[in-house]
Amino acid sequence: MKISYTNVQKIILFLITGMMIIAGCASDIDQVQTIYNAEKYFYKANDLRRSILINPAIASQSDYQEVENAFRKVIDQFNEKSQTVKEIRGLVQQSWLAIAELAMMQKQSDKAVSIYTEMIQRSSFDKTLCAVAQYSIGSVYESLDKVDEAIQAYNAVIENYPPVFSDTLLPNMNILQTPVHIARLYMKKGDKVNADDQYKKARTYYQYIIKKYGNSVIAMAAENQLAISYGDQGDWKKATETLKNSIRQYKSSFDVFQQMVTLANIYHAQMKDTRNALYFYDQAIVNYPDHTQIAQAYMGKGNVWMSKRQFDTARKIFKEAIDKAKNNANIAIQAQMAIASSYEQQNNWQKAMAEYQWVVENYPQSIQAVQVPLYIAEHYQKVGEKKLARQAYESAIKEYKHTIATYPNTLLALASYDNMAKCYFRMDQWAAATDVLSELLAIKNVPPRTRLSSLLTMGSIYEEKMKDYG
Repeated sequence: MKISYTNVQKIILFLITGMMIIAGCASDIDQVQTIYNAEKYFYKANDLRRSILINPAIASQSDYQEVENAFRKVIDQFNEKSQTVKEIRGLVQQSWLAIAELAMMQKQSDKAVSIYTEMIQRSSFDKTLCAVAQYSIGSVYESLDKVDEAIQAYNAVIENYPPVFSDTLLPNMNILQTPVHIARLYMKKGDKVNADDQYKKARTYYQYIIKKYGNSVIAMAAENQLAISYGDQGDWKKATETLKNSIRQYKSSFDVFQQMVTLANIYHAQMKDTRNALYFYDQAIVNYPDHTQIAQAYMGKGNVWMSKRQFDTARKIFKEAIDKAKNNANIAIQAQMAIASSYEQQNNWQKAMAEYQWVVENYPQSIQAVQVPLYIAEHYQKVGEKKLARQAYESAIKEYKHTIATYPNTLLALASYDNMAKCYFRMDQWAAATDVLSELLAIKNVPPRTRLSSLLTMGSIYEEKMKDYG
C-alpha cells in the first residue's frame, strides 16, 4: 500500500502525541499540533513556489500572488507563535524571505523593500531575521544604483544589529563587513572625504569588536576587516602588520590559513616582496596540508616562481596545485593556464598550445576554455603568421557559434559573442563585428559592464573604421 507524505506526517504526529501522553507531557500536545499545522501550510506554499521556479517566464501575476498568499498564511497564523517555538520560527523566516524573493523575481524593487520593512516591523523580536531584512534593503538600493539610500540602509544595519547574536563562533559576516562596504560605496561615488571618514569609523568599530569579544572567531574576523580597510587605502604596511598580528594571536586556537594566504598575496602582488610571499605560502602549506583550499597556496607560490622566471619550479608547483584542487575546478584551470603561459614565455609555442588545449578538452564549459581559440589566433597574428592567424580566427568563430547554439543565454554564450566580435575585429571585418555585438546587446540580462563595453566598441568601429557618424 502506498503511503502519502501527508499520511506519514499524520502517523508521526499520532506517535509523538501518544508518547507525550504516556510521558505525562499532555500539555505539549497543542504545541506539536501547531508545529504540524505550520509545516503543512509551509510545504503547500513551497510546492506552489517550486512550480513557478521551474519556469518563471510563463508564470502569471495571479500565479505569483497565489504563492505570496500561501506564504502569508504561514506568517499571519504563526508569526506570534514563532517568538517561542524555534521550529515555527524557521518556517516563518523562510516564508518572509520567499515573498521578498518573489517580488525581486518580478523586478518589483519597491515592493521588496516594503516587504523587508514589514518584516522588521512585525518580527522585531527576531533580530536575526531583522538584520537580514535591513541588509537586504541596502542591497536592493545598491542594485538600483541608489547609493545614498543604500548607505542609509547599511548604516541602520550597523546601528541596530551587532555582528554576534549568541555564538562568537558564528558571526554575521554581512554585518561585520558593512562598515568597509559603506566606505567603498563612498569611493564609488567619488566622495573621498566621506570615504576616508568612513574608513576611520570602520577601524574604530573593528577595534571595539576585537576588544569586546577577545580571543574568538568574531575578533579574528574583525582583524581581517581591519586589514582590508588599510589595504583599500593602499596602506599595505599596516595591512600586513594587522594580518601578522592576527596569525600570531589566533594560530594556536583557530584556522588562520586564509590569513596566511592573503598575507602572502599582498607581499607578492602589492609589495613585490617575493621572499615574504614564499615564506607565508609555505607556512600555509606546512601548517594546513589538508585544508580544503590548500590549492590556493600552491597556486600563489607557483605565481611567485613564475614572476622570478623560474619556469621549471613554477610548473612543478602548478602541477601540485592541480593535484590538490580536487574540489576547485577554477584553481585547476588557472594552474593549467599558467603552465601554458610559462611555455609561451619560453617561446615554446607548440608545448604552450598543447597545454591550452588541455583546458578546452578537460573543462569545455569554463570561461577560460572559451578564451583559448581567440588566444591562439591572436598569438599567430602577434608573431606575424598571417595565414595561420586567419585560419585560427575562422576556426574560433565556428567554435563560438557552436558554443552559443549549445549553451544559449549563459555566461559562456555571452563570452562567445564577445570573443567572436573580437575575431571579426582582428580580421578587419567591421560590419560582421557590429552585427555580432548587436546580437549580444539584444540578449536579456546582459551585465551592465558588458553592455557598456559593447556599446563603446560599436561606437568606435562606426566612427573610426566605417566612418559612419549617423
